[in-house]
Amino acid sequence: MDTRSKIAKSLQLLMRDQGKSNRDLAQLVECSENHASMLVRGKVAPTVIELYVIADWLGVTTDQLGRGFTVVPVQEAA
Repeated sequence: MDTRSKIAKSLQLLMRDQGKSNRDLAQLVECSENHASMLVRGKVAPTVIELYVIADWLGVTTDQLGRGFTVVPVQEAA
């Protein structure tokens, strides 16, 4: 998986977890909702400035966005 795809997957997971929308992202980086959607789907790569702003907004580092996140299911205690 390339870095752009990892960033996109991280955006999807973190935004969903934090209840943030593409509209919120568009307002943050001052772009169209279409461009924000393309960022989240991995169709375009974020600029360096966008990457830093987004990482700060999501409470992670740029390195964490680039490495990607995985969702680990929590097992309920019996």
